[in-house]
Amino acid sequence: MAEIFGTLSRISDNYSVTLAADSDFDRKTIWRAITKEDALTAWLGQPSGKIMTGEPFTITYPNDADYSIVARVQERRVPSTLVLHWQFNDLPENLVRISLSKRPTGGTEVRLEVIGLRREDAAIAAATWHAQMEFLRRYLYGDEILGHALRFRRDELAPEYESQLLAIGAPKKSRRELLAEIAFEQSHTPPQENEIRRVLHTHGHLA
Repeated sequence: MAEIFGTLSRISDNYSVTLAADSDFDRKTIWRAITKEDALTAWLGQPSGKIMTGEPFTITYPNDADYSIVARVQERRVPSTLVLHWQFNDLPENLVRISLSKRPTGGTEVRLEVIGLRREDAAIAAATWHAQMEFLRRYLYGDEILGHALRFRRDELAPEYESQLLAIGAPKKSRRELLAEIAFEQSHTPPQENEIRRVLHTHGHLA
């Protein structure tokens, strides 16, 4: 999978993100990676059951036992389309659509859309899904995936998506909202990861 391009869009107070990338892998290979339990466990999180139409399931992130995903398959067309109702913790439910299209020169165009985001969640959600697509790419190539790296990569990507939001006319976040986000993150960060952040922060000042 080549470079991943992410674009945020806005309709009234609803936001969506579209992530797109070309891959040298065929649709069958990628379809397996996004629907089979063992594959999902390797790059996304452990599902509680099979990914079948109409069936609800949960996903447990490898780095965050206190985070929960509740999902349900709305549409499943092998090997081209997977549409999911997706809820992260107590946030509003989103619609996630993954489309796999044949490229004329071979390989697959991968397109992931997340629909129904709120302003306050849009940049972080876009950055998280972008990082997850990078994990999918690493899985396809057989590279190591470190679950605890998700937050760090998400935090690197989030400012770019926040800039996109402002460019499409989204209201700026207040200082209170930003502080609330930081407090929430700290309360949900395992102690070991807090220590990792502290060390990285210290070295950042020493560099």
